[in-house]
Amino acid sequence: EIQILIGETAIVISDNFDSNLGWDVGTIGDYASSGIWTRAIPYGTFLDGQPVQTDEDHSEIGSFCFVTGNANNPGAGYDDVDGGKTTLTSPIFDLIEYDFALVSYWKWYTNDLGDSPNEDYWQVDISNNGGSSWYSLENTTQSNNSWEYNQFIINEIVPNLTDNMLFRFIAEDSGNPSLVEAAIDDFMIQVMIDSGLSGDINFDGSIDV
Repeated sequence: EIQILIGETAIVISDNFDSNLGWDVGTIGDYASSGIWTRAIPYGTFLDGQPVQTDEDHSEIGSFCFVTGNANNPGAGYDDVDGGKTTLTSPIFDLIEYDFALVSYWKWYTNDLGDSPNEDYWQVDISNNGGSSWYSLENTTQSNNSWEYNQFIINEIVPNLTDNMLFRFIAEDSGNPSLVEAAIDDFMIQVMIDSGLSGDINFDGSIDV
């Protein structure tokens, strides 16, 4: 299946994390003893020549992103996520006036190097009621030792858009001797502002699809 979105979108949220626009680190149930989320210019770490933590942000402009731990130490296991999970939560976003919205971000997630590979979880959730309940966008043990783009149609995840939208990013160490690192950058929310003529993909007034 190929999904084609028809219409014009507008960016309502664009955050490259060069400033902290209200993101919170930590929540009830976070027990990680190291590798806590922090907004910083990342220091890279490597194991046998393979990258564990990124050594640069993703943005073309700017230098900051959110990373798990950021000690200026070449040891890959010095400040990775250990002993539990660490959570990064967005500010509240107001999307109540829109019928359709997309969320996207670039992520880095490493859990396949060192001992006990591929046993630790990366999780991304969305809430439309200020965090009283959550819906899953990602829940995976799949590692990507490079920046990876992710985009989701919010309407397919939550029943309705509200003025109380939240996102959270969780990196977790399962307790086994492993290396877990994560980062996110270039968080964006887009909304549909004009669907136009349904199926008119080149906007010439005729239905193409």
